[in-house]
Amino acid sequence: MSDQKLVTYYDPGSLAAEQFRKLRTQLLRLRLAQPPRTILVTSATSGEGKTLVAANLAAGIAYEFHAYALLVDCDLRARPWARGLACRTGMPGRLPDRKERNS
Repeated sequence: MSDQKLVTYYDPGSLAAEQFRKLRTQLLRLRLAQPPRTILVTSATSGEGKTLVAANLAAGIAYEFHAYALLVDCDLRARPWARGLACRTGMPGRLPDRKERNS
């Protein structure tokens, strides 16, 4: 994930950022009285833009509400966040190995 794809943060005036704001607003309006605390972004196959959508939604929500948004990437095979956001470990690095779980 490159910085250029995080349009809600790096280019908030762009048409793409506006589309993510629309998506964010529609998702949060589903339950106007009590907005969702968790949003899951998933698809059936790889390469459909889950990372792009999740990152821009999280950045947009955090920016709009002046709050934190926790983004969890649970892809155990590819680690787009680790490459794009300079994370040292991904989900596999956070999970205990079998020896630790059995002790």
